[in-house]
Amino acid sequence: MLAKGLNIDMKITIPRRVGVPETSLWVEVMTEDGETTSLGKKRNVMLLAPGGPGGNHTVYDEIKDELFKYADLILFDPRGCGYSDPSDVDYCTIDHYRDDIDAIREYFGLEKIILFGGSYGSMASLGYAVKYQDRLEKLILSGGAPSFRFIDLAKQNLKMRGTEEQITVGEKLFSGGFKTSFEFEEFYKIMAPLYVYKHQPQDAVPTTKSKIPYNVDVTNRGFSDFLTKFNYEPLLRNINCDTLVLFGKNDWINDPSLAELMANNIPNSKLVLLDECGHFIWRDQKEKFFAALQDFLLPCLKENTLSSKSFEERQYMCKL
Repeated sequence: MLAKGLNIDMKITIPRRVGVPETSLWVEVMTEDGETTSLGKKRNVMLLAPGGPGGNHTVYDEIKDELFKYADLILFDPRGCGYSDPSDVDYCTIDHYRDDIDAIREYFGLEKIILFGGSYGSMASLGYAVKYQDRLEKLILSGGAPSFRFIDLAKQNLKMRGTEEQITVGEKLFSGGFKTSFEFEEFYKIMAPLYVYKHQPQDAVPTTKSKIPYNVDVTNRGFSDFLTKFNYEPLLRNINCDTLVLFGKNDWINDPSLAELMANNIPNSKLVLLDECGHFIWRDQKEKFFAALQDFLLPCLKENTLSSKSFEERQYMCKL
């Protein structure tokens, strides 16, 4: 089997753009040899865009080793979040997120990437595909939404499924009313059964599992401002890269109808809707989640991406 990836943690400089200041972003690179110079030389490169707004790379800690089987990886903390440099929230919008992804790609000299986005990271990844699709090998949207309309659908779902306590704390999210990262952690403790279909009380959700605090100022700005305005729906038909749309049928905050909308309008897309599955798909349906990714990714992978596997293992994988 392919050895576990060697991690390189580093900060990279994102150059100044018109009206946007220079910043430094924290990135984690996973390659076979532990060198960033090998990115894209022998294997495909997958960039993982975390959710939020206000989140960080640790949401993918529990799946990154499995994803490394298919590509070298780049994980990162968005502008102003996690271990990245502090930033005025004015420069932490979905548009800045999208453009920072391309700055990361350019920093490492990559012609094309496989882009994986989860939740809000999926929304930013969709925006990336609209603007930079010639730089994409493939696009994977795990949850997410194509426009601001997801908020009203989420409110309706919460009203139908939520307890009185969940409805109350949900309003804090939608109004952009978190005062501290501790309040945000409490929000997730209360809302966890809605986010994870098979939630166990002793398990923390991936969003708050790490000790890195959420940047709630960015969260608040998102739900009180730019997430109420963004709209990629009219542009979906312009996306021509192969796209996988992965959703849980029980996702409350990114309603499954949005998955169908995206899949119906993105020309080269494949839709996978999973039963008994909430927002964090790999938590509820891990085997089906990775089976869908494998089926989608294998045809595009460089010939030697899986070269460390035996012939029998590669044959088995192709038959799954």
